[in-house]
Amino acid sequence: MTQTPTDSFLKKGSNLTLACSAQSDPPAQLQWMFNGEAMPQKTTANITLTNIEEKHSGNYSCVAYNAKTNRYVSSQVAVVSVMGT
Repeated sequence: MTQTPTDSFLKKGSNLTLACSAQSDPPAQLQWMFNGEAMPQKTTANITLTNIEEKHSGNYSCVAYNAKTNRYVSSQVAVVSVMGT
């Protein structure tokens, strides 16, 4: 998983882009997680959160699932802290 920008501390109002990839055959199904909970509608390789606020502070990760092998693999956790102005 990659994060842009790479800083752990982001300013309120900035954008956060996260990218996830997994080598899998068939291609993995992806699910983004925020503080251990699935993020609705966030099942693509890249997600961008725009105009972030303090409520977006937390732990982000990606889970890849292979339907053929029934295996789940979780990415590393990206810890994000959004700071007020």
